[in-house]
Amino acid sequence: MTICLIPASSRPYDVKIMKDFASGLNQLGRKALHLTKQLPDNKLDKFALNNSISVFVRINAFPPEGIRLSGFKHISWFQDVFPSTNLQEHHFKDGDLVVTLGSKTTLGLKIPEKFYAGSMVPYIDPYEFEHSIVPCSPKYDFNLVGFIPRIFLPHPIYSDVSPANFSSIILPLLGSYYSVLVSKLKQKDISFLSRKRLSKEVAKIKTISKLVGKDKSNKIDIEEKELLDACYKHHSLVSGMLKIEEFEKNIRSEIPRQLNNDAMFDFFVRETPRYFDRVFICKELLNISNNLIIAGENWKYIDAFRNYAIGHISFEHSLDLFRSSKITLINNNHGIGLQPRTLACMASGGFIFSHSSARGREHGGLRSIFEPNLHFGEFNADNIQQEARFWLENNEKRIKVAAEGRKKVLSDMTWNIGAKHFIKQCQL
Repeated sequence: MTICLIPASSRPYDVKIMKDFASGLNQLGRKALHLTKQLPDNKLDKFALNNSISVFVRINAFPPEGIRLSGFKHISWFQDVFPSTNLQEHHFKDGDLVVTLGSKTTLGLKIPEKFYAGSMVPYIDPYEFEHSIVPCSPKYDFNLVGFIPRIFLPHPIYSDVSPANFSSIILPLLGSYYSVLVSKLKQKDISFLSRKRLSKEVAKIKTISKLVGKDKSNKIDIEEKELLDACYKHHSLVSGMLKIEEFEKNIRSEIPRQLNNDAMFDFFVRETPRYFDRVFICKELLNISNNLIIAGENWKYIDAFRNYAIGHISFEHSLDLFRSSKITLINNNHGIGLQPRTLACMASGGFIFSHSSARGREHGGLRSIFEPNLHFGEFNADNIQQEARFWLENNEKRIKVAAEGRKKVLSDMTWNIGAKHFIKQCQL
């Protein structure tokens, strides 16, 4: 049996997850290889025949339609779910399975129960962290590694967001949906994409294009502000309790009719909670210390954070940040704290400071593996400043907790353990 792992994209971050996963499988004596880019649906079968592939594991992708001459088995590993995900057609065959980061209920994924194999979280390559050394005098008080979406409109609670008359939400969306259309065309031969379905995708782009073509001064800004306000109204800050179906329904009931279309909601439902939470966290902590560094895209467009933003960084650079900071800030809208970046920080000896979640002890939650105050620090929207001050001031306890977190990760969260779990749950 040969297992082929395919990443969500060609970004180094995504490729590394599958590379480490393949290494874990190979250490167990399973033959596994990983690709560095996606493989279109219509090329899977030929690739399987030419390379004797028995199983494909793909991130955020359902099984392809059509006949499989090679008879390969398809396993989907969903790490992100958008409203449109549940609108996609399913083409499961006997033996196909789905695993999810966290539970499928937490992510909001709707699939037949017979194809669901359970939760699958990422792990770490322990050899990368054998010689991690945390400096005695950290350079930064706080760091946050993670992007925020490009939202520029002023908002009542974030008054120092750069104002703009230009439609800064709509244009990125237009590019996004164009990319989706191109991707769909690449996924299958154009002859298999019916005129009706093709027209539907083009119509989405036309709808957004018309909005961009409107008066870019007043009317479009008012519409966008109503969208932001609706998202903020129905989002609970740093709660880790996002329910995409409920969130989508609530927003649809309030936004302007002309913006109420399926194409927009992958952005609003998925990205505005991330935006609100991360801006809230950083603004709160700047009240304690301005020794903050923020890595990730789009922070430079927010006045309050421009001086702290360093843009996108490599995985290796992120490890340096974790080791040279007293506190690493983590958030996840679904409450799924067992993310690659979280585990990498802990394995490198960094201290994790994450919001609590009622889902914390569910699959994928931080508390399902770790304990607050023993392996990491925890806060909520009301006590974030108080807790941050405590961990900044109590160096000895913070260092001890970070050390316990590192020990736990290197003991229980390595890819050879993850590979064993995956083989068992998928009966490979």
